Amino acid sequence: MTHMALKALEPTTILIYLFELNHQISSGYEVTRVIDIPEGPGVSRARAANYECARQVLNNGPHLLGITPVERYVQRTEYFDRADMY
Repeated sequence: MTHMALKALEPTTILIYLFELNHQISSGYEVTRVIDIPEGPGVSRARAANYECARQVLNNGPHLLGITPVERYVQRTEYFDRADMY
């Protein structure tokens, strides 16, 4: 994939891949259990390894593009008084 991006001089190839990987991992996170599963410890280790590999790719990918990845995104739940906005 990085070879394709370099050959075509299209860094967006890497960015699109990272977005799609992130979507796939986050979509499966709610339905794919890792701990205490009926399939056994082998499947549990394989799923954990899958998440670890995705984490590593999602961490290294932005570095290829010269972007500093965000450690963690925290959503703000604060509400501002409209009077304070003006």
